Amino acid sequence: MNTKTTHLINIINGLLKGNRLSSIDIKASNSNQYFCTIKNNGIELIEVKKPNLTNKGYHLERRLNLTQKNINKAKKYLHKLINK
Repeated sequence: MNTKTTHLINIINGLLKGNRLSSIDIKASNSNQYFCTIKNNGIELIEVKKPNLTNKGYHLERRLNLTQKNINKAKKYLHKLINK
């Protein structure tokens, strides 16, 4: 299993547990790419702009849209990643 797959598995597990995640929560370069990959696989994320604590910018806080259909998509994609 490669590093990208491992990051995706960890992110999806966190989202399924109801966690709110942002790119600063992930110890990887260009961590926003993982959220894009998740969305490109048909999984809907709710994204909210939050101000940064250290500068005048902002970051996106993301969580899974908790519809049953979306949860099932996330579980199916997670299962696919685990079995690669």
